[in-house]
Amino acid sequence: MELSGTARALDESVRDPIYGRPCALYNVTARQIVQDGRGAAHWVTVFHDETSLPFFVEDETGRTMVYPRGARLLLKGKFDFSLGGADYLQGPQPEVERFVESLGLGGLNVEVEGWILEDGEPVCVFGCAGTDEDGDAEGPTWDESVEALKADAARWQAVGWEAALCRLRVERAAAGLPNPPPGSVVVRQDDAWPFVVSNEPQGRIASSLKWGALAKVALGPVIALGCGLSLLPFFLGR
Repeated sequence: MELSGTARALDESVRDPIYGRPCALYNVTARQIVQDGRGAAHWVTVFHDETSLPFFVEDETGRTMVYPRGARLLLKGKFDFSLGGADYLQGPQPEVERFVESLGLGGLNVEVEGWILEDGEPVCVFGCAGTDEDGDAEGPTWDESVEALKADAARWQAVGWEAALCRLRVERAAAGLPNPPPGSVVVRQDDAWPFVVSNEPQGRIASSLKWGALAKVALGPVIALGCGLSLLPFFLGR
């Protein structure tokens, strides 16, 4: 399935950790150079966070929910900053410096990289379509879950009832519990199909997928040959 439209966050509470703006998807990692007991320096990941919640692709026909976990991200606007001991790769930004300070790193020899798909940004998704009605896990019924939600006012008043119901469907689908019809059409990972989320032009996405497939086909024999040559001394020595 191919979707093109506008990325919409699940609700206003989904915000990226760098700028604090509403976003549909983010994946942020911070690394710092540290020295081990022998004095050797190497990079250590000190922070990683990514959205586990789905987002919507909105077009003139409505909204389709996308579960981004496992997707290949082809997002322009990837940021990559090195602070302290190296030049900024994209120029200093106060938001990034404040983020680094919030981690208690002091801005020394720190690299921050990631992708953010902002709310309202054009997006294209290639993936496998299904519905959120499927599920055979044992647990509360939909009506029981809704009653529990109603009783927990703090859980839904902050985001609104409709957004809370949407989150409830997401939570039940993630737990393998069935949702009531009409089921929402969703796009999620399926090992039999490519799964890509991108804000690049469709032609560039298709080209990337094509070259990726060709690379696998071309490199397969090369890897096999390399493995064979590496084992050749073993067999000759027997």
